[in-house]
Amino acid sequence: MNSKKFISYFIFLLVVINLIISIVIFSTSILSNNQGFCLVGSQENCISVQTSQYSNILGIPVTVYGIITFTCIIILLLISLFKEFISPKIIFVIKILFLGSSVSALWFLYVMFFLLKHICSSCIWVDVTTILTTVLFFVYKPLNK
Repeated sequence: MNSKKFISYFIFLLVVINLIISIVIFSTSILSNNQGFCLVGSQENCISVQTSQYSNILGIPVTVYGIITFTCIIILLLISLFKEFISPKIIFVIKILFLGSSVSALWFLYVMFFLLKHICSSCIWVDVTTILTTVLFFVYKPLNK
């Protein structure tokens, strides 16, 4: 397997993991009265972050935006991984989704560390991994055939 193919699959795997964690955070907040989901560490910190005033945009949980974005990225990556020719429009949309999600991730890291002063391990995983996948996508250009 060549390195671009490996990076493509690695990015895909990280985005799938982010989607799963986002779904778990969302379902935990809906099904268990905002009990939060924490990979490791203080459950109270995760609940504090996941139920803060910054956890909704226009009344919609930010995890919903994440679920939608990660799902779109996964679908577009799947299409791209198995086609000989990839439309520049698809690559452009993927770039916009990665950039938008990374800007959001940077904002949410700032909110956690400097405004809320509470650390949520599952949120950090999603945010840092989102930034990592964006960097990998732009540096290695895995969809360029």
